[in-house]
Amino acid sequence: TGDCRTPEMPVEVARAGQFPGDPPVEVENGATLRQFDEPIAEDCVTHPVTPGECGLALSKETEGEFYYGEEGTYVFEVCNVGDGACTDPIAVEDDLPTGLSFVDVSGAGWTASASGGVVTVTNDTYGALAPGDCIEFEMTVDVAPPGEGPEEVENCAALFHDGDLADE
Repeated sequence: TGDCRTPEMPVEVARAGQFPGDPPVEVENGATLRQFDEPIAEDCVTHPVTPGECGLALSKETEGEFYYGEEGTYVFEVCNVGDGACTDPIAVEDDLPTGLSFVDVSGAGWTASASGGVVTVTNDTYGALAPGDCIEFEMTVDVAPPGEGPEEVENCAALFHDGDLADE
C-alpha cells in the first residue's frame, strides 16, 4: 500500500477543423482502471479544442542585380508562421520607388494591378496555407535609364490578409 504510479499516454490531436461541429469544440476523454478485469475506478476529463492562429510573414529579395535600362525581378515569399491554417485572401502592396516601373507578375494564382506606382498583387485562390507552408511570386520591373532614376533604391512592401495588415 502507499505506492502510486502515474501512467502517461501521449496522444496526437487532430486539427480543430477535423472535429465535428464548429470550432471551438470540446473533446471528452475517459479512462477506466481495472484490476483482474474488474473496473475499480473511472475518470473523465473534457478538453477544449480550438483552432490555431494564422500568422503570415513576408520576405522580398532581388533576383540578381538591377541594371539601368533593363528589367529586374523581385521574389516575394509569403509564409504561414502561425499554428493554424490561413484561408482568407492575401494581398501584397508595393509602392515602387522613382526609377522603377511595374511590368508583370508571375506565380500560381497571383494577379496584379498598378496605379500611380503602387502595385497591388493578390491571391484569393491559394486554398489553405498550412503552418510552415509558403507561396511565392515574382514581380518584374523596368529600371530607368541612367540619369532618369536614382543610383540606389529602397523598395518596401506590405502584406495584407483579409484586408488587415499582416507584415511589412
